[in-house]
Amino acid sequence: MSGRKPRRIRWAPNPKAALSVIHQLRPFDEEEAASLSNQARLAWHHLTHGTGSTEHFDTLARAMNAALVLSEPVGQPAVDVVIRAQLTLVAMQQRYHRQGRFGADAAALAEVPPALDLHDQLLSLSNPQQLVRAHAEAQDRIESGDVLAPAYSATSARL
Repeated sequence: MSGRKPRRIRWAPNPKAALSVIHQLRPFDEEEAASLSNQARLAWHHLTHGTGSTEHFDTLARAMNAALVLSEPVGQPAVDVVIRAQLTLVAMQQRYHRQGRFGADAAALAEVPPALDLHDQLLSLSNPQQLVRAHAEAQDRIESGDVLAPAYSATSARL
């Protein structure tokens, strides 16, 4: 006998660990996609009806930022839809800072609904891991200063 103690497992293995990876890589089911879509659409509803708050604006901005990152592999037409919507949101935010109340102008009413539709389509084609990565990428871009300004340039694309 060598006098050594037998090796003890420090923690019990998680038998469901593989399932968590599978869960992250499977496409969103209809209920999950609808729930995520409803959050953005409800925020848009509040913003257009004068009951919007900064939380509603932030929810919609996060959805558009994620949609932008998810649409980049799709192609430039999809990216353009999201950027036009983001530009109208920037104008909406500027009006909020001037007037203290959110409201949508004609450009926002024309540009944001197609971007929300695109967001819904991207959610139906994405999985939870892709959405988490899209939000992280958008946050990284924001922290690096890559944000939309009133005069859009090719290097600025986030709210």
